[in-house]
Amino acid sequence: IKNIPILKVSEEDEASLETLASSIQNQMPLYRPEGKPEQIAIAFTGHGRTSFVEVQRLAEAIIRGAKEAIESQFPLVIVVENDIGKVLGNALKVMLEHKKDVICIDGIRTLSGDYIDIGEPLAGGHVVPVVIKTLIFNS
Repeated sequence: IKNIPILKVSEEDEASLETLASSIQNQMPLYRPEGKPEQIAIAFTGHGRTSFVEVQRLAEAIIRGAKEAIESQFPLVIVVENDIGKVLGNALKVMLEHKKDVICIDGIRTLSGDYIDIGEPLAGGHVVPVVIKTLIFNS
């Protein structure tokens, strides 16, 4: 998967699950050129959400906010800084009844306006090459 724009949830919006869901929902139209759905990655830090119950609630908030991405033909791509990618990805798959492809990677810091490339899994699926690209404009 190449050149996926990153919808970054600010740390302020991530403070509560309701603002996280509404931030995702409110930013979605920015990633619809000419009204057509486009593949995006939803990114946030995930700090402070390490218990099973907190990750479950986080998954519910993502589903509430990302309905448009979930209903698209593209996989749901989640990028999180904190080490919760596997459990969050599993929670999302179960809540979506395994009807949606979910890619959830952790240990990645992103900024608003970044793009991500995700390569084919290596080492038996335990390693995934990732490239984060930041656009720099001449002022």
